[in-house]
Amino acid sequence: MASTLFSSGTVVASTWLNDADTSTYTQLAAVAGTNTITATGPLSLTSVTLGDKFFFMPAVTNTGAVTINISALGVQPITKKGSTNLVAGDLVAGTQALIVYDGSLFQLINPQTFSLDGVVPIANGGTGAST
Repeated sequence: MASTLFSSGTVVASTWLNDADTSTYTQLAAVAGTNTITATGPLSLTSVTLGDKFFFMPAVTNTGAVTINISALGVQPITKKGSTNLVAGDLVAGTQALIVYDGSLFQLINPQTFSLDGVVPIANGGTGAST
């Protein structure tokens, strides 16, 4: 009995490579810089659009606000919690970072620093103060 899961045909290498490149590639390569990062994306990347996601391994831990230029497409800020600039240590060398393009800038999904927003009640282990 013939399989219906596969059909015969011709695989065109350039088409297959482009499909594989655009559907599965999210890891940036050749990452360089501390606060002004450059990186290389997929060969077929000609622009970034809403929802594009990229993983990268920072070469150096950042020391302040950060921008990224992927495949020489233009410098874009990387922020967290909306438009809040990154602070020192949000990107740590050797730790995967995930950024998502929100239509105007990249949002860092996993900053490595931690800050409390608001007051932690004493009953929950806080001091009851906002500082």
